[in-house]
Amino acid sequence: MKAVDIIVELTDYYLFIEVKDFHNSEQYNETDHFNFLIKSLKYKYRDTWLYRWGENKIDKPIKYLC
Repeated sequence: MKAVDIIVELTDYYLFIEVKDFHNSEQYNETDHFNFLIKSLKYKYRDTWLYRWGENKIDKPIKYLC
């Protein structure tokens, strides 16, 4: 399972934060860059949500900041 980098619990919602370093171009293939990003962010959000759901901690809205 993958996970977002940081989870912040605020009064009204949870904030899932994902940090990426796009200045290091060697780790990304230019043709697949956007597809890689979409898949990576999607799975990190999903897996983090599932883990939090298992802990019964999905009691507020979630915002996702990348």
